Amino acid sequence: MVKFLLYLFESGLCLSILLLVYIFFFRKETYFRFNRIYLISIMFFSLTIPIVHVSFNVSSTHKFESPFKEIGKFRSYYEQLIAMTDPEYLYSQNNQNNSGFEEFDFYSYSNTLKSEENIKNSAIETRYELQSTKNIKISIAQLLLITYIIGVIVFLSRILILFKWVYKTISNNIVEYRNDVKLIKVNENLPPFSFLGYVFLNKNIVSSNKSDQVLAHEKVHIIQKHSVDLLLAHFLTIFQWFNPLVWILQKAIKTNHEYIADSEVVRKGYNLFDYQELLLNQFISIPSVELVNNFNLISIKKRITMMNKIKSGFKAKLKAFLIIPFAIITFLLFANLTVNGPSKVLKNFSFFENQNNVKQVKGLWKNETKDTYGYLIKFTKNKFSLLEDLVKLKEYDYKIKDNNIVLNVPNGEPIELKFQITNNKIKIWWNDSNSSEFTKTDFENSLDIFLADKNLKITPPTVKNYKKLERPELCLFVGIHENKVIVQNQTGEFADLEKLILEEKSKFNQLDLNIVTIQLAVDENTAMKQVSVLYEILRRNNLLKVGFVCYPDDNTTNLYPPTAFTRKLPPMDVEKITIEDLPAMSIKYFEIDATNSANTPEKIKPKLTKFIAESEKYIKCLVFNNSTTYKNYTEYNDMVWTVIFEFRNQYALEKYNIEYESLGKKLQKEVRKKYPIILSQKNTDEDEYEK
Repeated sequence: MVKFLLYLFESGLCLSILLLVYIFFFRKETYFRFNRIYLISIMFFSLTIPIVHVSFNVSSTHKFESPFKEIGKFRSYYEQLIAMTDPEYLYSQNNQNNSGFEEFDFYSYSNTLKSEENIKNSAIETRYELQSTKNIKISIAQLLLITYIIGVIVFLSRILILFKWVYKTISNNIVEYRNDVKLIKVNENLPPFSFLGYVFLNKNIVSSNKSDQVLAHEKVHIIQKHSVDLLLAHFLTIFQWFNPLVWILQKAIKTNHEYIADSEVVRKGYNLFDYQELLLNQFISIPSVELVNNFNLISIKKRITMMNKIKSGFKAKLKAFLIIPFAIITFLLFANLTVNGPSKVLKNFSFFENQNNVKQVKGLWKNETKDTYGYLIKFTKNKFSLLEDLVKLKEYDYKIKDNNIVLNVPNGEPIELKFQITNNKIKIWWNDSNSSEFTKTDFENSLDIFLADKNLKITPPTVKNYKKLERPELCLFVGIHENKVIVQNQTGEFADLEKLILEEKSKFNQLDLNIVTIQLAVDENTAMKQVSVLYEILRRNNLLKVGFVCYPDDNTTNLYPPTAFTRKLPPMDVEKITIEDLPAMSIKYFEIDATNSANTPEKIKPKLTKFIAESEKYIKCLVFNNSTTYKNYTEYNDMVWTVIFEFRNQYALEKYNIEYESLGKKLQKEVRKKYPIILSQKNTDEDEYEK
């Protein structure tokens, strides 16, 4: 809507500039055919220039920078004013983490807990945005568009009525062929006029001795198809009815038609004074017909003056060259131009084109070229995210300005990165010599791309509590989907799982084996039977650290390093403790039954919270079976961590007046000792074991 208003404005302004050139330099000259071509041409030129995009290459962009900048400023003045008519058009941190595993549980960092003040501010801002949206019932842009459409309907109806009148006049009168034209004799007291192939004359004029001169005049209009010019002009006035100069253009075209017809009549040998006398006799107070070429439509004085005027000489004709600079000026002002240099791209696009660029860049882009900087980039409405590799993430507020991505660096100067979009590719220059080309993807987050690179089409569960796996070189990827497995980049049947794991394990440095993490990717609908088998394989081979690949629930549509909630499995030789042994050790026991469909994490959470609050030493056991879904399993694990984290955070605030995540490692260890997780698990369909 706003872009259409801009197009109306720019095409109207372009037309007005070129028409003023005609009024000041060509209107009084006698080269009528040139004037006719010029007036018709500027209609097409004005309508097409604002939508033209021209791109060309140069060896150096230096000499173009200043003029392009000034043109951009000029365009931005009126573009921003137009954009302000529609508020909706303008409505345009890295997660910190801890590392390490806790014995017999999973450990993660969650940044979902916000301070009470931030939550209140967020809620207030949301309510304000919603309230503002409701209050704005109609924008100025919508009002302008409605007014414009009403005007179009009115003037279009007016033309259609004239068409109907002409058609009715032809139908209700006799058609006579004279001098190779179709002559319509009318009874109405109308001035002579022509339309398309018809000449309309009053019966009294037809019978007079002056009819030949009148027919000769109207025949010129017919032969040179002046009606086509008028139809184009009328449709332009419908399209830009609000522009006063478009009506002047229509009148100028009619006037020039009369000059052409008059000169042709005189050139054919009719006596000049007799013809001028005829014009004076016909100049009576009769309403003219707007749609057609009227014999005495314009001022007789002007027509007679032009007939008596000496024809424009060579010097006057030289003024035609003025078209060139003005055409260039309007082209530079209103066409969209791109100049491609060796290390810079210039555009005269300003505010609106920058908005278009923002829309174009939005999305997630993947670097498809080797040995260039950056793995993934993503643009949202006002955030630019860069995943340098699988781990390092940078994020900036940004805006698009003069074909540059302007990054807002905290406590530093803004950084401008030149970019260029071609189809579904974006090229970004990090400096004058180094650039990267990214291809747009259909993904919303980096995890989906990571899994796609592994040829694994699964949907991992979404969790609140997660950590970043910051050392991918020490991760052994295991993907399970139905009966297929992927270990690192090897694929096989589920029965091959242990063999593949051992093959990949042997490739790690022996000194690093105790810190290797299994990066486990499983579809959320997978039954826990397969996961339980994997657990046993990992325990047998002393691969005890497991990171369950997941979507972070507060960051599901952005870039982030591979995330997981983590758990350390018990070794095979761990000392087993039965439930009966717990009372003697003053340990309370809480069972979380995931096999009972009546239970949900939401229902269990308050009970678990009460249990921990009343227990100094405790152990929790998650009970599931082979048919329990992986999603259900992770939801219960996530719920347990959420409860424990709430206790840890509360304790840290009470004792140190600092949130748990902000404490140093030593103090965090103290808090963890106060509120450990100690989450055991039991598969009721397998051999029971305690841990």
